[in-house]
Amino acid sequence: MQPILFIFSKAKVGKLGGSQPLSVGLGCESLGVISHEIGHALGFVHEQERPERDSYVRINLQYAIPGTEGNFDKRPLGTTVDLGVPYDLGSVMHYASTVDENHFIGANSLKAFTFESLRHTVDPIDTKYRSTVGNRVAPSFTDIKQINRAYCADSCRNTINICENEGYPDPNDCSRCKCPQGLGGATCTDLEYSSCGGEIQADYEWQSLNYSVSSTCYWRISAYPGGHVRFKVTDVFFKCSPTCSEFIEIKYLADMQVTGFRLCCYPEGGVLVSHGPFILLIVRAVAPSRFAIKYMSDGGIKPSDAQDVWSEWGEWSECSEMCGACGFKRRHRNCLEGTCKLYEEGYAGCRQLTNGVVSGSSLVTVDVIQLGDLVVQFVMITLAELNVSF
Repeated sequence: MQPILFIFSKAKVGKLGGSQPLSVGLGCESLGVISHEIGHALGFVHEQERPERDSYVRINLQYAIPGTEGNFDKRPLGTTVDLGVPYDLGSVMHYASTVDENHFIGANSLKAFTFESLRHTVDPIDTKYRSTVGNRVAPSFTDIKQINRAYCADSCRNTINICENEGYPDPNDCSRCKCPQGLGGATCTDLEYSSCGGEIQADYEWQSLNYSVSSTCYWRISAYPGGHVRFKVTDVFFKCSPTCSEFIEIKYLADMQVTGFRLCCYPEGGVLVSHGPFILLIVRAVAPSRFAIKYMSDGGIKPSDAQDVWSEWGEWSECSEMCGACGFKRRHRNCLEGTCKLYEEGYAGCRQLTNGVVSGSSLVTVDVIQLGDLVVQFVMITLAELNVSF
């Protein structure tokens, strides 16, 4: 590909033979815009051209610049290949929804091909995503995933995919996972590292997170096991634009590979409930910014409230001493589920005397846990009233 400087940016779709010029217009020298044009050169069409686009966006041609209507055509089924990657409103290949009067010049107006500011030519059905479409910050996770599937499919063909949350083996090192933004670790189950942010456990009552930021940060807010996160964004103050370049992004759908909804001008969405057990907050800011969100665990079982599940007690052993009352017997049960230990042993004094009857007994319970290679026993002794008659 051979870069050439033009007023606007453009590229032919797919390999045409020989070198291919890549036009980069004045004001278009950002990573996202250049990635968009490289995407075309690699064979990618605009995201809103996908056959299933009507499930995600509405096209309002009445607001389109005359003569540009062809840019909003939908590709027929069978003419494109999605490589198993879902539609992503945050794709760098997606058109913007609109522009405002401050951005209604040059290449920026062509992001939405609208002839009037604040008119939505490409309008997400879920309007929370209006400021997400038109991303020109950087390629999304799904953009890179599609490129790797198209051009590097054989690199890790013999590698077992242990990556979770729609991550996949990195073609440059098949022993590592490429994870959706916000997630990391060996199998994409950890929170991506940042110098700010962190893990938050939601409780049954509303809690609040208020933060001022001028960097990239990641938070994960988790519900109790079996529950979901109920949340509401209550304050947003970032560099405001129709398509956010600095923002808080909230991923709350079950599919973590697609871009979440991005907010930079004002709170939106009302009270929402996560589709899975957690939500991810991704914050990108250069200028001093802030946000506030309240959250709670919608259902789920708090670990301390969980009911332990045990197997049935085994049979009592023989008495340890021939005298009966001076000895003890024991029995055993296993922990099947919950926060209980590996197993538990119950001890009781023998209930028979040679010359009398014991109408109570001492009870000893031993909990056994595993700490690495060390087995530790915790002994709890309960003394029952002991009545002996002769």
